[in-house]
Amino acid sequence: MKNALIKSRIIFAILVLPACAASTHPEPKFTRDCPDCPELAYILSENAENTAFFIARYEVTWKDYSKATSEFGCRKPRNSLNKEIAQTQNLADDIPLTGVTPDDFDCYLRYISKKAGHRYRLPTPQEWRRAAAGVRSHASESDTPPSGPADPRESVARGWVTLVGQRPPSSLGLYDIEGNAGEATSASRPGMKIICEKFGDAYCREVEVLGVEKYSLPKTYKDSVFFVQGVPDIHFGYRLVRD
Repeated sequence: MKNALIKSRIIFAILVLPACAASTHPEPKFTRDCPDCPELAYILSENAENTAFFIARYEVTWKDYSKATSEFGCRKPRNSLNKEIAQTQNLADDIPLTGVTPDDFDCYLRYISKKAGHRYRLPTPQEWRRAAAGVRSHASESDTPPSGPADPRESVARGWVTLVGQRPPSSLGLYDIEGNAGEATSASRPGMKIICEKFGDAYCREVEVLGVEKYSLPKTYKDSVFFVQGVPDIHFGYRLVRD
C-alpha cells in the first residue's frame, strides 16, 4: 500500500506540476478583429495600475494605409517637403508607413475602428515600453532595402526602413519594435515657442516617438525622441493598440 501511494505521488508530480509551472508563463495570445484588421498580441496586466491591452504585431504598412485612402478618403502620405507622394496606390506593399502626421493618421484610426467594431488608438509610452519588454536588440544587423533611389518614398530610398517582419519576433510575438521605423505614441508636448511663432500651428506641438535606435538619436530604442507633430516625417510610423 505504501509503495502504491509513493508511486501515485510521483505520477502526480510528473503530470501535474509541469502544467502548473507552464501556466505562469502563458504563450502569446493572438487575435484579429476582421479580415482587414491587424493581427493583435495580448499584453497581460502587470498590476492594478497597468491594465491589459492588445497591440498590433506589425507596424502599419503602406498596404494597410492605401485601403484607407481609397475607401475612406484619408490623406495620402507626403515627403519631407510636404508634397504628396505620387503613385500611392501602386506602393501598396509591406513597408512601414511614414510621411503621415499624427493628425492625419487619426483618419486611419477611425477607418480601422469602423471596420473592426472596436476603438483603435496609438499606444501610450508606458504601454509601448511594456510591449517592448524582452526585445532583443537588432541594431547591429543590416537590412537589405527592398528598393533603391528610384522609389518615391524617401524613407525607402535612403534605406531607413525595410519590409516588416524580416527579423525574429519578440517573446511577445511582436515584430520590428526596434530597428525599423520609429513608432509614434499618443503623447505629445508643446513645441519650441520661437519655432511655433515663426512657422505656425503645425510646429506648435511635438509627438513622442519610440523605437528609433537605428537613427542613433537616443541612447536605446526605449528612449524618447520628439518630432514636430503637424509636419509629415519620414522617420517614424505607427503601431495600433486597442483595449
